[in-house]
Amino acid sequence: MAPVTSTTRPYHVIIFGASGFTGQFVVEELARCTAEGPSGHLTWALAGRSRPRLEKVLNQAAETLSQPDLRTEVEIIVADVSEAESLAIMCKQAVVVLNCVGPYRFYGEPVVKACIENGTHCIDICGEPQFLERMQLDYHSQAVDAGVYVVGSCGVDSIPVDVVGSCGVDSIPVDVVGSCGVDSIPVDVVGSCGVDSIPVDVVGSCGVDSIPVDVVGSCGVDSIPVDVVGSCGVDSIPVDVVGSCGVDSIPVDVVGSCGVDSIPVDVVGSCGVDSIPVDVVGSCGVDSIPEDVVGSCGVDSIPVDVVGSCGVDSIPVDVVGSCGVDSIPVDVVGSCGVDSIPVDVVGSCGVDSIPVDVGILYTRDQFKGTLSAVESFLTIHTGPEGGCIHDGTWQSAVYGFADRAYLKMLRRRFGHQPLPVVGARVKNRGSLFFSKEVEQYAVPFLGSDASVVRRSQRFLYEEHQQSPVQYSAYVGIGGIGSVVKMFCGGMLFWFMVKFGLGRKLLITFPGFFSFGLFTSAGPTKKQMEGTSFSLMFYGEGYGDGLEPFPGQPNAKIITQIKGAEPGYVATPAAMVQAAITLLNEPHSLPMGGGVYSPGAAFAKTTLIDRLNRHGLKFSVKTS
Repeated sequence: MAPVTSTTRPYHVIIFGASGFTGQFVVEELARCTAEGPSGHLTWALAGRSRPRLEKVLNQAAETLSQPDLRTEVEIIVADVSEAESLAIMCKQAVVVLNCVGPYRFYGEPVVKACIENGTHCIDICGEPQFLERMQLDYHSQAVDAGVYVVGSCGVDSIPVDVVGSCGVDSIPVDVVGSCGVDSIPVDVVGSCGVDSIPVDVVGSCGVDSIPVDVVGSCGVDSIPVDVVGSCGVDSIPVDVVGSCGVDSIPVDVVGSCGVDSIPVDVVGSCGVDSIPVDVVGSCGVDSIPEDVVGSCGVDSIPVDVVGSCGVDSIPVDVVGSCGVDSIPVDVVGSCGVDSIPVDVVGSCGVDSIPVDVGILYTRDQFKGTLSAVESFLTIHTGPEGGCIHDGTWQSAVYGFADRAYLKMLRRRFGHQPLPVVGARVKNRGSLFFSKEVEQYAVPFLGSDASVVRRSQRFLYEEHQQSPVQYSAYVGIGGIGSVVKMFCGGMLFWFMVKFGLGRKLLITFPGFFSFGLFTSAGPTKKQMEGTSFSLMFYGEGYGDGLEPFPGQPNAKIITQIKGAEPGYVATPAAMVQAAITLLNEPHSLPMGGGVYSPGAAFAKTTLIDRLNRHGLKFSVKTS
């Protein structure tokens, strides 16, 4: 496909989802930057489902910016993610689509697909690693063939850690961990792991190997029902647990795989492979539900460990109904993509972090020698009005953490070998510690920064033979009062996110469960004006003339990025400048198109200089 240029399409940029909470601020930011387009001019349009709402956003921007001409100069396009034809019509009119429509895990793929098919570049502000990495896995080669650039994560990540807890192993209750393997629930965390501390629905597939014998106990009826036992040995499954199924008729290896010959008819209906009645497993034929799924088999009762990868071939859409969150929790869906879960089922939305990814590149370029490791510390500062975040980000956190098991499976599909470690390996600081760097308590940052940076570092290592940089992300949470608040909120969040009803309550009442931090109204103008962020990078490595070796690094550097409110001021600025960079510097991008992280896409461009001119200030503190 021939490269798309501004001379072949009416618009340089179309903002899709312009009437959304973040989209409205992207509209205002792009309106400020039209003189920065190719040849000093930029043509653009708004797109979304509702013309009246788009008109309202355009009128609001015209008034806010004192640019009345916007009302007549900027066109409006009606497009909907559920209508492929409308997306195609939209994409054919633009060089770049700025996709502000979340949740990306449910609404993002149709836009990526339409952009690639119609030769249009796509930029989003997604902060959902599952979506970002799946798009790279499924669409990179298609984007390369089409000469299209799909660049995710072009925003500023702002999912507060005081909402999701520190999530370290030492601070995650057993009922949160999920798979409950020994590796994921160390003995010092589980304690004695009595029934009171491991709810039945948490044990999942915890076999004897993953739940030590002294934890499982004798697997009595009251403590571990059949569907929880997993691979618990025959000796520990009393007859009265499995109904009429005698011990002799359910061998150890049958409880998981549900063999036909060893499950009497009176256990699961007729239960033969060819004779599973519709009322037992819906319309799920043998081809669509592998034998290891038979178990309890109801939509509400298919445990995560049974569904497995849940591909389209194994659970068609017409089998699980609309695949609603209440009937199939996110962590059960597995790899069920947009094709198998209609996009109008559930919602989540998030923003992501371009400063961290390009900030590491900036730190590397300023370092005199070989940079081997970087730790970043994010701090948020609010004014007298306080601050809050639109609940779309809260939804992103809810569904993202519920779907973490799928992310692990997705990464295995890449088949990547671990990146080499240059120099000394950096030690993890733990789940909660007092940071001298930011002079407050800090915890690991649970946004998508690490995922984005890892993808960029792999690209730079494999394509440009640059030494990969080890990276750890942390966020300051304040004093002891904030630690207590984070612990209470995090415990409650982690407990409720495991269940369909819990997720529904979290999403319905975000203000209550987040202590007022997330609201459906989002921050006020005064709150945004009083909020700012600081991102400190502490790098270390080996000075000029020294080869990296396992010993301690001998050189250090500290850099900083400062900016305004991250979610709705800095994010629109980052997203718009990413688009303007793509339009003005196509020859500096990776050759041939593809699905990239910001650091991979913009490593050889002037994006950092552009961000510096638009409120994100990069500086070297010490070197």
